[in-house]
Amino acid sequence: MPTIILTDLSSNGTRINDVIVGRNKRRELLNLDMIKFNEGSMYGFDFYPKPLTVPGFQETFKLGTLLSSGPFSKVHRAVDKNTGTEFAVKVFKPQHPEDLLGESAILMSVTHPNIVCLKGIYEDTGGRYLVFELAHEGDLFDYIIKHKKLPEEETRKIFKQLLGALEYLVGDRICHGFRPMVTDT
Repeated sequence: MPTIILTDLSSNGTRINDVIVGRNKRRELLNLDMIKFNEGSMYGFDFYPKPLTVPGFQETFKLGTLLSSGPFSKVHRAVDKNTGTEFAVKVFKPQHPEDLLGESAILMSVTHPNIVCLKGIYEDTGGRYLVFELAHEGDLFDYIIKHKKLPEEETRKIFKQLLGALEYLVGDRICHGFRPMVTDT
């Protein structure tokens, strides 16, 4: 199971289970720890509040062509047998499925028009299957390689999309202190 570390960057103090962490000190979070901030906000840390994986991948999807592969996973095109909708499915072998729990939990919370959305997670004896919406045009790197040189207007549009996605991830998910600004220039 991944380790989650809280670093107290506040000047007012952060408590875990009524014990002060201390400015710039770190503490590993354990399931059901209570985190309290000096202004009164309190949060219960629930490592994985609901099951992230469900069985039934083989019954729901038909794996298709291989889109890409790496040392730990392969990405296939897949079709939902009931609806005919196409998806991209990242298939991980069962050796280290626990390594994916943290990544999966983060991906399940991301909803942005410029970020490929994780639709579901399945697990069976064949491994773990992360089902993503399919980017029919491929990824940005392949697009840039294919077109070699992009017009300035298109490059500007791509950068706005990238910065909008980055602002969403950084501003809402990782660090509230840094907010990149996206303008029309």
